[in-house]
Formats: sequence, C-alpha cells, structure tokens
Amino acid sequence: MHDSQLIVVRHGSYLRDEWSLPENERPLSEPGREEVGHVASIIQRQLRSGELVRIVSSPTVRAVQSADIIGRAVGVSPAVLLLLNESPNSMRDYEEKIRGLATKLPPYSTTIAVTHIFQVMDIVAVCGHPKPEEDQVQCSSAFLLADGMCIPLR
Repeated sequence: MHDSQLIVVRHGSYLRDEWSLPENERPLSEPGREEVGHVASIIQRQLRSGELVRIVSSPTVRAVQSADIIGRAVGVSPAVLLLLNESPNSMRDYEEKIRGLATKLPPYSTTIAVTHIFQVMDIVAVCGHPKPEEDQVQCSSAFLLADGMCIPLR
C-alpha cells in the first residue's frame, strides 16, 4: 500500500482560438471540461479511505478550472501554486522545488498537481522516471507516481 502518492494532471483542452485573451487567461473548452470530468472520476477511484488529499494548481485559468472540477469530484478545494506555472531562471532551482513537491508529501496522502505539458514531463522526470514524450501528455493526461512507479491513469 502506498504511504503517499502524487498524481500529476495536465489541464483540459482550452479555447486556443480565443486570441482576445492572453495565453494564461484562456478558459477550458466544453470538450476540455468533459475530459477533466473523466479524469476526475479516474482519480476519485485511486483515492483511499481516510487519507489526506490536497490539490495544487498552476494559476492559469484553464488549470484552475481543471483543478476545480477535480476538487468537486473528490471533495477538496484546490490551492494555487505558482511553482506549477513558472519558467525557471535556474533549472537546478526549479528541479529542487519540483523534487520538494514530489517528495515532501504528508504521510498517507495524495497530492494532485494540475499543471501544463512541460511541467508534467519535468515532474515525472524529477521523480526518477523516464520523461514522457510530448505526445504522451495530451490534455487531461494524468500520471500516478507512487511506490517507485509511474502509472498513466486512463
């Protein structure tokens, strides 16, 4: 049984054609909401009775909306974590912060991190797993990192 686990989720599909909005303000599309609803039900089945669950999200609109959908499904309010949106000045500093997120998990807990394609890839790699290719990290992709394994959730 896992002591603690990390689930990393890429946000759902968003309105790419909404050019009147800055990139970080583009909301989920309706198909994106449905994708996240599907992954939320998969995540819900991964949770264990009585465990602490926390959700952290990038501050972009689409990531926050994705985290809210997952939060409603699992009964937890998400918190925004700027780390999940940053472009690092120093890769070493960034990797240390990611490693801290991935390794300093409360006992018997699940942390769900909702972020973007490159951060998902980086988190998986920093946790000691082969870095997924971009085409493996589609919108609403989720990966369970626990017990030394990286398991795509489908």
